Amino acid sequence: MKAQLEAIRKGALEAIAATQAVADLESLRAKYLGKKGELTAVLKQMGKLSAEERPAMGQMANDVRARLEEAIEAQSAALSQKALEARLKLEAVADIYGLELKTVQVTVEGQTEPVTGTGISYTGEETAATVGAAYIRMNQENGVRSHEVVLFRGVDYKMPAESAQTMGESLEWQTNELEGAVMGRMGNGEPWHDRYVFPTQDAAIAYIYSILGKPEPEAEAAISEAMERLNDGEGAA
Repeated sequence: MKAQLEAIRKGALEAIAATQAVADLESLRAKYLGKKGELTAVLKQMGKLSAEERPAMGQMANDVRARLEEAIEAQSAALSQKALEARLKLEAVADIYGLELKTVQVTVEGQTEPVTGTGISYTGEETAATVGAAYIRMNQENGVRSHEVVLFRGVDYKMPAESAQTMGESLEWQTNELEGAVMGRMGNGEPWHDRYVFPTQDAAIAYIYSILGKPEPEAEAAISEAMERLNDGEGAA
């Protein structure tokens, strides 16, 4: 039984780590932890064990269940965050080009619930709006950290390019990147480029929001998370 439990743990963790959709995680949960799952099937054999063996095997089974539940929740959170970031990128492109973010539903063979996709349809005649852009450069000198805001009030973005490379017999699409040209003069007497240094990260972000406006809650949450990842090191965000 010990070998069976270890094989379930190893196989399930590998399958969970390779999952690319939250719906597939739920299928794995049922496969391994459901009423007819592999772990449940092994637990039904507990009655065949001696009284001395049962406590150890029962504890191991509980540990395996807890580890798989933890892995599923962690992968679900990671996939949800990845999906959110992808949607925020699409929303940013839609805002810049005045396009509408659309959803489509498809039915996958073998699944009862439709799957929803989100995207943008291009005509090839889109023109980008002029928007502001900013980043924060974090510096540390003599143990004192500062946060420099570099802000451009007018940037014209190009339509995002798509590229692909072959990987054996497969085709792998690369992540879209936005390229923009900074407008050197606003034409109305306003400054086109700001550069201010603040003692705290929160103050730097507040300044950007005061000039460019505050983003939607989901985008603001993604920005906060990105800043937290950089908070212990030096660099720009």
